[in-house]
Amino acid sequence: MAAELTSELRMSEVPRTGPHPVRKSAARVWSNLWPKLGAVVLAVAIWQLIVWSGWRPQSALPGPWPVLERLAGDLRNLDFYAGIGMTLGVGLGDGEAEGVGVGLGETLGVGVGVPCSVNCAHGKGLTVAQRW
Repeated sequence: MAAELTSELRMSEVPRTGPHPVRKSAARVWSNLWPKLGAVVLAVAIWQLIVWSGWRPQSALPGPWPVLERLAGDLRNLDFYAGIGMTLGVGLGDGEAEGVGVGLGETLGVGVGVPCSVNCAHGKGLTVAQRW
């Protein structure tokens, strides 16, 4: 009976499937994630090398680990979030002149920066900015 079943079942009749969908999506996630992780690791490594070089004193340019420790401590403090709220309020303009000034500065900056970068990408240099 087993011989009959094996003769009936041929490899050409077995449907072939591609990679498992979870593996495929995990590979896609990893392929999108590793350049960003690599950039962060590279930036932290360069930061640490600059600190080790002694270019600035530790009080002016601390290393990444003391900064991360301080950030972790600040994240547990409610004053940290109050400060972020105040900063965002000023930046988004909660009816005060500072908010209007920041918004106007951002608008002008983008209005000048985008044409300049487009011209630079097309090899025209800073011709738009020079006309102003």
